[in-house]
Amino acid sequence: MAERTCEMDIAFIEARDLSEAWFQCVCKTLTDGYEYKIERGSYAGQKRKELDFVVIQIRYPGTKPLVPDVPQGVPPPSTTDYVEEYLPYLMTAHRKEG
Repeated sequence: MAERTCEMDIAFIEARDLSEAWFQCVCKTLTDGYEYKIERGSYAGQKRKELDFVVIQIRYPGTKPLVPDVPQGVPPPSTTDYVEEYLPYLMTAHRKEG
């Protein structure tokens, strides 16, 4: 494994929609990400890959589905129900009590 430098590597991704952006992020993490070992917590001892920083430009962000279809056995990054519940909070001034 190559030694890491102090400079931040910035990954740039251009995608058609959210689904394509998610898959490109996964691919870029697998090919260009660096591996590190988790040292604390319930996942201590496991290895992960990550990117330093990602900039994503999505040409059609409102294209459905907003949650990517993933292969069987792979957990999706979110659910349609969660997105539909969270989107009004994110995009409007409406706030729930508590």
